[in-house]
Amino acid sequence: MKDIESTVIDIIANELRLKTSEVTLESEFVNDLGVDSLDYVNLLVTLEDEFKIVFDEDSHKDVTTVKMLVEAIKLKL
Repeated sequence: MKDIESTVIDIIANELRLKTSEVTLESEFVNDLGVDSLDYVNLLVTLEDEFKIVFDEDSHKDVTTVKMLVEAIKLKL
């Protein structure tokens, strides 16, 4: 089984049509990956399905990097 970090990076790369090498834990969604609000919502839905979790509105509000998203997911597991 893959670890959470690599699974999240794979999903982000797939959803945004990027190479996995372009996505790191330090990547910022807006500045580095060009994520807009629709991309982000779609990404969260995919991650919720993958990890069988639910993000409430406040749990991801201040998330700006991949690492912060991974930590938010870990808190939900």
